[in-house]
Amino acid sequence: MIVPLDEYGTGNTSTGGALAQGGSGTGAGGAGGETTIVCADGELLGSATNCGACGHDCIETTCEDAECKALPFFSDSDIVFLDIAFKEASGTPNLYIAATAPDFSTFYVARFDTTDPDPTVWEVDVGWYIVTPEVVFRLLVAGNYLHFSDALGIARIDTQAPAPTDLSSVRLSDAPGVLGRADLSVNVTVVYRAAMSAGFIDVYAFGGQAVGTPLAVDSPWGVTALSDRLYWTSRTDPGGVFYTDGVVLEAVQTGGVPAGMALAGSYLYWTQCREGNIWRLDVSEPGLDPELVASDQAFPFFITAQASDVYWVNLNQDECDEPGFLDIEAAIASGTATLMRGESDGASAPLSLKTGLKSPTAIAVSGEYIYVSQNPSTGGQLLRVAR
Repeated sequence: MIVPLDEYGTGNTSTGGALAQGGSGTGAGGAGGETTIVCADGELLGSATNCGACGHDCIETTCEDAECKALPFFSDSDIVFLDIAFKEASGTPNLYIAATAPDFSTFYVARFDTTDPDPTVWEVDVGWYIVTPEVVFRLLVAGNYLHFSDALGIARIDTQAPAPTDLSSVRLSDAPGVLGRADLSVNVTVVYRAAMSAGFIDVYAFGGQAVGTPLAVDSPWGVTALSDRLYWTSRTDPGGVFYTDGVVLEAVQTGGVPAGMALAGSYLYWTQCREGNIWRLDVSEPGLDPELVASDQAFPFFITAQASDVYWVNLNQDECDEPGFLDIEAAIASGTATLMRGESDGASAPLSLKTGLKSPTAIAVSGEYIYVSQNPSTGGQLLRVAR
């Protein structure tokens, strides 16, 4: 069954516009016949205020090789990042992290203030730190609550209160655990969980009781709940994007081994990993056709969106149909990836924001920046890049 949700969801896992390479301005002949481009602010393309595209401002860093220099916002050799999520509020924006020790002996959830010039989990917010007995695969912030899924079930925590020491008191009592990653989506009364390893999407009231019968689907990865429909990606090969209104189950798109899913306004976005495409769907009414946002990407996987911008990570290696991807071992595997930004309507070419990412596990947007968690051999790092 579909439980009524706030219009277009509230705080789904996903969180102005990209300009074309070259952007606006005028061209002029340079030395050796090279063309220089002057952007609308009078500065050259390639300057700190026009990095990679006219209008892309590096804010507090320099532009190097058409990319804004990323800030190592947080680094700790004793951390392996598993997921990150923002809580945007009237006060300080807090970033929540799910992490583990490199030897997987300790798992925890913590938060810290992103406005601190030298953030440290242990010192900035030592009063909000939860040690968990199981790996936390997924975080979701909605309103004043943090939700996470792990092998013991689902927890729902009031972020305005001190961090709980007894996790049994904040768990949804009738939500059993599932192995591996399980995505979450919420509204004001229920939590949806898409459990890929178990092959179902289930629903739980905040009080703990199960709502209805779990929906049996094939390898659900991302899930997004609207007021009258539920959408998800299926990561089988060839996979697809599907929805149900509680009566019928329909395919939005099949093929391409999709992965991440994000919601911003009335648009739902997803990555088509195998085909290298980014798609969007106007969910303001049922039955509309998906629209192509970007193509020719190198195995796009994680995705988030905000306003008219959409962000994704190209893995640059084929992990599309690996069922265990983002389990702990895969999360710290070697490899490089690229963070991209595109316009919602695909009007301009995507912009590369950061190349050479090592084993990224999550992206999140807040204010003027996008944050990326990665796990190189030197330990976990949280990078902050100008949007």
